[in-house]
Amino acid sequence: MDKKLKVLFITYDNESNTNPVPLGMLYIASYIRKHGFDDITFYSQDVFHYPEEHLTEYLNNNHFNVIGIGFVAGYWQHKKILKICEAIKKSKSHALIVLGGQGASPIPEFYLRKTGANVVVSGEGERPFLEILNRLNNSVEIEGTKGISYIDWRGNCITNPPEIPIQNLTVIPPPAFDLVPVEYYLNEKIGAYLINSTDRYLAMITGRGCPYKCLEGDTLIHTLEGKVRIKNLEGQQNIKVLTRTPITNEPIFANASIILKTQKNAKLLRVNFDDGSYIDCTPEHKFMAFNNGNQNKPTVEFEVEAQNLKPSQSVRAIKFYEGGQGYEYISWGRGKSKPYHRLVKEGELGRLLSRTEHIHHQDTDKKNNSPINLLVTSQGVHVSNFHPEVSNKMKMNNPMQNHDIAKRKGETTRQKIKRGEYTPFMCTEKGKEVIGRIAKKRALSDENPMKKLKFKKEINHKVISVERLSDKKDVYCMEVPGYDWFYANDVLVHNCNFCLNLEPGIRLRPMEDVIEEIKKYQKDYNLSYIAFWDELFMLSEKRVAEFHELIIKNSIKIRYWCTGRFNIVNSNILKMLKETGCQIIDYGIEQFDNFALQKMNKKLTEEQIVKGIELTQKHDIPIAFNIIFGNTGDTRESLKKSLALLDKYNTFDQLRVIRPVTPYPGTALYQTALDRKLLIGPEDFYEKHINVELPTCNFTNIPDDEFINLLHDANANIIKKYYSHLSEITLNQFKEVYLGKDLSFRGGRH
Repeated sequence: MDKKLKVLFITYDNESNTNPVPLGMLYIASYIRKHGFDDITFYSQDVFHYPEEHLTEYLNNNHFNVIGIGFVAGYWQHKKILKICEAIKKSKSHALIVLGGQGASPIPEFYLRKTGANVVVSGEGERPFLEILNRLNNSVEIEGTKGISYIDWRGNCITNPPEIPIQNLTVIPPPAFDLVPVEYYLNEKIGAYLINSTDRYLAMITGRGCPYKCLEGDTLIHTLEGKVRIKNLEGQQNIKVLTRTPITNEPIFANASIILKTQKNAKLLRVNFDDGSYIDCTPEHKFMAFNNGNQNKPTVEFEVEAQNLKPSQSVRAIKFYEGGQGYEYISWGRGKSKPYHRLVKEGELGRLLSRTEHIHHQDTDKKNNSPINLLVTSQGVHVSNFHPEVSNKMKMNNPMQNHDIAKRKGETTRQKIKRGEYTPFMCTEKGKEVIGRIAKKRALSDENPMKKLKFKKEINHKVISVERLSDKKDVYCMEVPGYDWFYANDVLVHNCNFCLNLEPGIRLRPMEDVIEEIKKYQKDYNLSYIAFWDELFMLSEKRVAEFHELIIKNSIKIRYWCTGRFNIVNSNILKMLKETGCQIIDYGIEQFDNFALQKMNKKLTEEQIVKGIELTQKHDIPIAFNIIFGNTGDTRESLKKSLALLDKYNTFDQLRVIRPVTPYPGTALYQTALDRKLLIGPEDFYEKHINVELPTCNFTNIPDDEFINLLHDANANIIKKYYSHLSEITLNQFKEVYLGKDLSFRGGRH
């Protein structure tokens, strides 16, 4: 069948001197064109600064079947997308409106209702967008498309199971730069990248996502309805799974937002434990280990990847045992246990039960902890309605049942005790001796429930061995927003942390393809500068070495910006980056305080940051100092330490102020804001997120007014020092030219 659909992509205007290359939509355009949909137009509002009225008129005069708009999260982008969608609705166009990107993906229902768009694509857009076009072209309903959300005829928001990300990135052609005014982007001078005035620049990616941290499909996950294999949860929405609270580490049920298959036929490790259990996972999946080998004692915890676990190393886990009256209990350490039925009911209700609230098992099976079997009652109702035998016994044996006795007595025993006129038997020496004897006998008895709670040496979830499996299997990922961990096979494993990428796992392009793309751009556009937009360009020394070898082999002269990690960088990596043209590395420091870094789950230390900065500067590569303030764990002292770090290592290559942290929808921090009632939803977020230099919400214990003053004073200090340094350089340039020492200076206006 002919593919005659007309597709329009709209690139919104930042209304600034620079606009980012619309790389995501250009990749989608090249992908659908490869599959036969070649009637594609880009409406470049970003380049020509068209007002929204122009878009309405343009759509009145031009017919399109589908309109695609991708955007990132942010207050400006949000307002702009609302205006663009309003302009589309005012036109005569009946095109299907499809939203995507990091802005819409995490909160599809909000944007569907807010904009009137027809579809939101969540995550990687190529496959879902192509599927939408194929279905429309064949006159088939789009509702079955994976990876999309839409409003059905009843007014309900339907979110379909996610689409599996494209594993082999070579099937996606290079971005369709021929469809946009590419000269505009080539000539942009983005200050953050240290681009020279004569550079010609484009953005590229060498891979997508971060390293896979996934579990084999038969791994058991605790849900409200019991243990379920993770592969059977794939694509399900609003499934509550067992995790732990960030502060007290108590077990809690929370929503898993993304559960999907991330890779077929993955290489796996098996981690064997001393109780005979095991977990099959990818080598990078993280466990929470602790150093004293005792499940019962408080200790310092640390994260360890499966491939780095050592025999006899203990990992955090939960235990289940039969407690008093035959109820099932869950325990997570010394003196830390809870009736499991209460935990399940709290998970279903989304709140803690009070001490006066009791749970009744309606079928009287104390092991059936399905939420539907658990009824919340008061103590009185619980006893009188469901345990009349207990109620009658209490009435018969209650000495205060006869009020005349109490009246004749004239005063209570408690008052006599208070005056010292009466001592209860249990408080006498004889009484204490008897009670002690009974307690000791009970403690040694086999009926003592605490014996079942004790963590015996042979079942302490110590690692026995880590072995590589010969069989490859499909693996699955899960994210529980707001929580860094969840329980799998009763063991605490790390959240898959999709962040704003929305696709788990790392998928790398062959480096030969990357090199060929660079050569093509140099030939076609005289390209001299690249911004590598990979989530992590400095993925490993091996990957950097591969890039270095091919750049040198092909005699490519290029300058570039890239991302890195302080826990990966070393002298050899920096040497290779310098030799291949690296101009600046963005490490994403964010904070310089061990406590704050731990709370942010940065997996960095002050020592690593200092060592990485000094090593990078030793190789004469500038660093992008991205520091934020206001996250969980931030204090007045952490801000002072970050400022001191800047003062010591700032080379003034660019102006970098400290910005308040922003909990963008879809991130773990956003979920934390919801849990702490700092935000009540996306509408509230965009009402409070009105400027990047202002806090959306304050996660610290610092009062809001003081917080703003601290931020202002810190940035005033940074700005003054930056412009003082700039002034010194400029004055010296004039002095040098006046004295005839440097005639290369072309004047203050250049």
